[in-house]
Amino acid sequence: MEYYFSDKGYVSVAAFQKNVENFIGNAVINQNLYGIRDETGGPRAQAARQELINRGFGTDDSRLFTMMAMMVNADAAPFWYDLDGDKVQDANELFKGGANNYNDSNDQHVAFATQYDILPNASDPLWSFAVNTPVNNKEAKIHGFEFGGQYFFGDSGFGVLANYTIVRGDIGYENTSDPNVNQFALLGLSDSANAVLMFEKFGLSARLAYNWRDEFLQTVNRGTWRNPIYVEPYDQIDLSVGYDITDNFAVSFEAINLTGEDVRWHGRSDKQLWRLEDQGARYALGARYKF
Repeated sequence: MEYYFSDKGYVSVAAFQKNVENFIGNAVINQNLYGIRDETGGPRAQAARQELINRGFGTDDSRLFTMMAMMVNADAAPFWYDLDGDKVQDANELFKGGANNYNDSNDQHVAFATQYDILPNASDPLWSFAVNTPVNNKEAKIHGFEFGGQYFFGDSGFGVLANYTIVRGDIGYENTSDPNVNQFALLGLSDSANAVLMFEKFGLSARLAYNWRDEFLQTVNRGTWRNPIYVEPYDQIDLSVGYDITDNFAVSFEAINLTGEDVRWHGRSDKQLWRLEDQGARYALGARYKF
């Protein structure tokens, strides 16, 4: 409903509801991609790990790789080839293969890391990836109200404009849910408002605007633990000024986010910082000429 009480003034109120079937949502599905295999989890890796344990060594990535490379290349001779392809004798036998020749030295780790790669084979298990994919989801309803109005103070050139929007949905995100279970929730729903002080006269157009948006859910099922991402409440003040010097030539000035407000994202708790955008004010000058 709208009511115009003057040529430049009005008030309005609106109610809305939207029913949607099969809302598109996101879900994390564990699956293999392109047949990629995990050479760190197969029988060769397990055998190398057991050899390290039997000899009293640690099982970190560097040791595990070196032991695997030595066992896979058990017949490796105590020499290597330089970049020119010339055979170089290894006096310390760092390049000699076989588990029994493992000595846990850094030189031996570097020697095998620079000479050998461990590639997956059919005995290695398939990698499982957490794939975030769109899915047809549940039925949902969105409803709310919008209020607005505009008023100019006589012929002074000064006026105000304001609106407020209330948005609600029937499916939200449960922060205490099991992180192994996909959730469906409506995204981007939040209340918002803005208020503008205006001046329009003598070829001068000026607007000082306050804009506010309440917290809203931006993403669900992010990562392996299916986390949500919330954008916290945010407001900013903007200023724009334009002046028509002639009928053909005009200049303008614009200032965005005058007070340098920042934007913050968080996860299931507001203490779980996800992202922080450190913003500052932005300014722009412009000129326009019409032929």
